[in-house]
This record gives sequence, structure tokens and C-alpha cells, in this order.
Amino acid sequence: MGSCNCQRFLAVLVVVLAVIVVVLAAILGWRLTREDKVETKITVESLNKTYPLYFKNQAQNFFYQQQYLNGFNNRTIVNATIPSTETCTFSCNLSSEYPMRKKRSTQVHHGCCVSSVTFTAPTKMKDIFGTLKTFLQLDSVKQYFPEHVCQTTSGCTGCVCAQENSLYSAVVLKSGVTKAEELDDTEIDFFYFTGCCKCINN
Repeated sequence: MGSCNCQRFLAVLVVVLAVIVVVLAAILGWRLTREDKVETKITVESLNKTYPLYFKNQAQNFFYQQQYLNGFNNRTIVNATIPSTETCTFSCNLSSEYPMRKKRSTQVHHGCCVSSVTFTAPTKMKDIFGTLKTFLQLDSVKQYFPEHVCQTTSGCTGCVCAQENSLYSAVVLKSGVTKAEELDDTEIDFFYFTGCCKCINN
């Protein structure tokens, strides 16, 4: 009789412990799943952690623009020459129509060519493969890119102005995603933006 009661008690104890283990495992799994979802939500913090330096607020973008424009003045004159049977000459008349560049100007002169740079935060654009992609842009932080407009000064002979393309990477929505809510909805893609204007010999 005593042995039977003891076996029943042990059986009940095992069942109770098993239920406790199952409940604890369920709670732990729920908490881990919940934490994962919080970390993958698109926020300013999660974006800066996953894609550092891609997204900027207005103050950060202003600093970035100033450093970008300051780079126009940070040049080194090169005196090295290479043998050539060709002559490299051209006439460039920089009249008052395009005054010489001043410090922190948004214009850059290259021979007879003038580049004016602006910083844009596009929402849609074709990637380097020609596929239209949607950029991830938030109200508080955005992805900014420099774009140049190329012009030729009047009275220029001996060279033509050609515009380079600059390659940049950007955070975009994956194909088929119309609204990004999780970081898994995004990816890195590559785009060409109009670059500096160069004076090319005829």
C-alpha cells in the first residue's frame, strides 16, 4: 500500500516537473523570438548598426557636404611628364560668365568645363543592371549622393566636355517588397550617379 502511494507521488512529481520544463521552454522561446523581432525592425538605431555611414540626418549631411566640397581645394600639382609626339593645347576663355572657383564653391573647373554639384536623396533609380530600385529613405535620416551638372564655357576650343559616372552603393528594398518594415526587406545595390565634368582633348 505504501509502495503504491510512493509510486503515484513520483509519477505526479514527474508530470509536474515536465509541465514546468515545457512552460519555461515556451517562455524562453517567446522572449528570444520577441527580442529578434525588435532588433530587426527598421529604426534609426538598427539602420546605423546594420548600414553604418549610409544614413545621415540634416546636420550630418551638412558636414558631409562641406568635407566633399573641401576636397575640391585639396589638390596636388603634378609635374611628371611622359614622352609624346602629340601637342596638348587648347584655348579656354573663362569670362565673367563662369568666374574662377572660390573656396567652398559648389562649382569645379576642369579646363573649359564647369561642374556644379548638388546633393540629392533619391527615392527610385535604375541600378547598374538597369533594374528600377526603391531607395530606403526615412523622414529623419536619408541617403544622400552628390550629383554633378556639366557645362562648357563659351569660347572653348581644343577640347570637349565629358561627364564621368561615379559608382555608389545604396540601401534599397528587395525586389517584390513595397514597404520595408524589417531589415530583411532591404539589401545593398550599386548605382551610377553623374560625376565630375572633364575636359577631353579633341
